[in-house]
Amino acid sequence: MLGAFTPPRWPADPSVKGHVADPSGRTFLFSLVNAHGRAVKLRLKPGEQKSAIGCYGAAHGPIFGGAVDLRLMWCAAADQPMGCLSRPLNSCFEIDQQTEAEAGRPPIPFRYGRSLLAGGERKKPFFAAAEIEVYQL
Repeated sequence: MLGAFTPPRWPADPSVKGHVADPSGRTFLFSLVNAHGRAVKLRLKPGEQKSAIGCYGAAHGPIFGGAVDLRLMWCAAADQPMGCLSRPLNSCFEIDQQTEAEAGRPPIPFRYGRSLLAGGERKKPFFAAAEIEVYQL
């Protein structure tokens, strides 16, 4: 299971395209259990607040990160929701080593790429999503 959190709202107007900033820098990606059997949190890198989330219309779904670190969308060809993780998954996000240290876990090398959040390393960045849930707090 993987996901993301962001304080900014996506624009209600579907014609608005581009990135939405997170001035607070609180946007993050997470995985409860990844291919390495660990939970992980990737925080927004300092200076990347301007490209926290992307808005490119309903067909694209939520986008996290300026270089599409994580994207969720509907795949008409497969008739199911799909996800896409960029490679090497480090354009706008980095491992939150403080959270790792507070949990008493050894550091995770970032070289693991996409397998940090999802299953094993794959040649293609797309994965089938069994379920996509969106919550507003």
